[in-house]
Amino acid sequence: MNKTQRIEYLRTLVRAQTASEERRTFRITFRRENLDRVVIRVDSNFLRYRLQNGRTHRRQILYLKNHPDAPSNLFSDPESEAAQRAQELILLDMVNEKNLYKNLIDEKQKEPAIITFDGYVLNGNRRLAALRRANVQYMDCVVLPEDALPNDLYEVELDLQMAEKTELEYDWVDELLHIRYGLETLGESDITIRKTMRLEKPEFDSLYYKLLLVDQYLGWTKRSGQYDLVEYDEEAFKQLAKLLPKISDDAKREFFKRSVFALILTPPEEERLYKHIRRLYSNLDNVYTKFCESAKQKTFREDDTMKRTVDEDDPLALVASVEGSEGGASSSQFFETSDSAKEDVTDLMNVIDDVVAQETEERDRNAAYEAVSEAQRLLQGLTIDSLTTDQAAIKSKLTEIIRKSKELLSSIEKTKTE
Repeated sequence: MNKTQRIEYLRTLVRAQTASEERRTFRITFRRENLDRVVIRVDSNFLRYRLQNGRTHRRQILYLKNHPDAPSNLFSDPESEAAQRAQELILLDMVNEKNLYKNLIDEKQKEPAIITFDGYVLNGNRRLAALRRANVQYMDCVVLPEDALPNDLYEVELDLQMAEKTELEYDWVDELLHIRYGLETLGESDITIRKTMRLEKPEFDSLYYKLLLVDQYLGWTKRSGQYDLVEYDEEAFKQLAKLLPKISDDAKREFFKRSVFALILTPPEEERLYKHIRRLYSNLDNVYTKFCESAKQKTFREDDTMKRTVDEDDPLALVASVEGSEGGASSSQFFETSDSAKEDVTDLMNVIDDVVAQETEERDRNAAYEAVSEAQRLLQGLTIDSLTTDQAAIKSKLTEIIRKSKELLSSIEKTKTE
């Protein structure tokens, strides 16, 4: 059937079921109001997959990557049979990944699918793919009003996403891409999306910022748009989005961002990635300074080697090589591209280890002074009078403190003579 035939076919089913004494209805939320819509039984082969499905944004990109012969605009035409076949393969892969096929077939429909007036499935695409694979003929559906706009469909889908707890929750990247689709393609306001998703503004802004960081990371790796590459890096980007705005210095903020990008691309084998990100952030000032010094020394060594290869009979060439090396490495050069990420991460981890070891050593050196200062502070706050209990025990402790104090004073005198 073409679109016109599908529309008339659904109208006929709705009219017939509405007039039936055995009709049943299902309540949906549409334009912030509750609507009771009649449930109809629709031939599963008649229905169409909705290509703007929020769960499949990322997978459609991956499909095009894995099928270079497919047209780049494959998923732009929902009436295309090629696009429908590709979408079904994507949906079946999703079902198989979570071992949902048997459940979707064995369990009867708890709720009807929600479809548009021209037969596109808004909610229930995975079930439809499973039913077709099992040659199950009919699917219970309710039809949205015929005046539903793309923005209405988007809001209904978001509302269902927040209300349902399914066995296949939205992947974090899919959720971010779906937010972008609403904002940039449909022109939805952030207020509308936030209300539908039950999000406060700071939480919503953080989500969108996280997507911008993902885009920057993929651009840095020269693989823009390949969102499947960050599927397992949610926590790293969550940490980055949380910590990056807290860094006021522009150079250090850029250094931190690129360092985290490099850690994501080539994560150290020891410990979880987020722990390395936290260590970097906690020691950022010293790591940045030390990394600058280390990079400058490396640059100077390389420049010195280069100068020695210059023909000393050519003074102009020698001058040029010296002038070109002035200033050493700048912070903007660190992790500038992903090409040397593995080597850079090794250098970074060494610097972090050195900084942490140095700070630990410094704390150990100051530990005695801090302990004595704390003891002095506590003793200065004490008073003993006739009402003080356990005076004998207190006297014993004070005597021990005097003994220990003399021992420590003696140790100080010895260190002076050594």
